[in-house]
Amino acid sequence: SHGVVVVVVERSVESLRMILTHVTALNASHIVLASGSPRRRDILRALGLTDVVVRASSFAEDLDKNAYDGAHAYAQATAMAKARDVYEMFVRDGGGEVGDGVPDVIIGADTVVESRDGAVMEKPSDEREAKDMLRALSNGSSKVHTGVAILLPKVSAVTGVFERGFSETTTVEFAELTEEEIDAYVATGEPFDKAGGYGIQGQAAAFIKGIVGDYYNVMGFPMHAFSRELSALVPLFVK
Repeated sequence: SHGVVVVVVERSVESLRMILTHVTALNASHIVLASGSPRRRDILRALGLTDVVVRASSFAEDLDKNAYDGAHAYAQATAMAKARDVYEMFVRDGGGEVGDGVPDVIIGADTVVESRDGAVMEKPSDEREAKDMLRALSNGSSKVHTGVAILLPKVSAVTGVFERGFSETTTVEFAELTEEEIDAYVATGEPFDKAGGYGIQGQAAAFIKGIVGDYYNVMGFPMHAFSRELSALVPLFVK
């Protein structure tokens, strides 16, 4: 739909405007993405952050979903755990000290899909699970929640290292999918590294009737919200 394209372009331009005033200083900073997701890295590059270092978290992503007030809070907590895990890696590298090698910024992110019946979907473990997820998404609205954590290891807070966490939610409406379409999509292999078993930037785009919110959030990283939050924090770590 034309409306979706307009939303994406407007949000992208606004995000770039926010981040462009800081991009030189940010690229001179040591920024680490605590995620191996190529999509998140590409979104940061699209924002002009070309020198981000990728250091994937080893966090098990095994938090108890029932302990959180909704899927968005669960995603935010997982993002924070990933960022803290990578921070601890750098501290261990430095012999237990926050030394010169510790980054200025560590970014964690986690994306989950919430079906219309409230089920929280992460990455499918096999074909059967991927197909079940797509059936649950078919012919209805679902929500994509991405939690983001920003750690500033060189900035002190009352509780230790400065941390900022937030989440963004986008509503996605799927067309009705036939079993043949589900089988064909799963056979592409595309679902297996993506929350909810689909990628909006890939062939699954053919299934999606529309979205309300940030397109990039569905890809796995909320460009606009991140730009807003990081821009507000720049004075804390860029001198």
